[in-house]
Amino acid sequence: MPLTCVRWGEVQEFVTKLNELLKLDKERGYSLPREAEWEYAARGGTATPFPYGATITPELANYNWETSYANGPTRPPRERAYLVKVGSFIANPLGLYDMLGNAEEWCEDWLGEYPTASKGEQIDPTGPAEGERRVVRGGEYGSSASRCRSASRAGILPGYRALIAMGFRLVRRQ
Repeated sequence: MPLTCVRWGEVQEFVTKLNELLKLDKERGYSLPREAEWEYAARGGTATPFPYGATITPELANYNWETSYANGPTRPPRERAYLVKVGSFIANPLGLYDMLGNAEEWCEDWLGEYPTASKGEQIDPTGPAEGERRVVRGGEYGSSASRCRSASRAGILPGYRALIAMGFRLVRRQ
């Protein structure tokens, strides 16, 4: 099961201790992904709203199946929404599981204006140097289909302890 209900600061403490234990410095150790890295991983090399194509279905991710995206299918309401075991759905084209739905994921960046194509192509953009809310991506088991789009973004106060599925995944810096 994914680890959930964790604050951004608690994730940072875990990352620091993990890197110390493994004797890794910050530049070559583990961290939360930057928002752009998270989106690249979630898209799985595709340019569609979901790594599976133009829509999402209840067979592909754990989200609020009563909602649809781009005329995608729905299912009747579940008696109770819940987390499911990691890997319960197919991996995206990069082999990553559960990037969309199940548990929302913290990113390293502060929430701010996201670079758009009108400002020129951005390669691995970073968020602002400071802010009020940290970026979360991916949606969770109670999210609408549109909230699970690869490009959907939100911000949460870093000290907030979510009572919902707020989790994380790490990247290894090289």
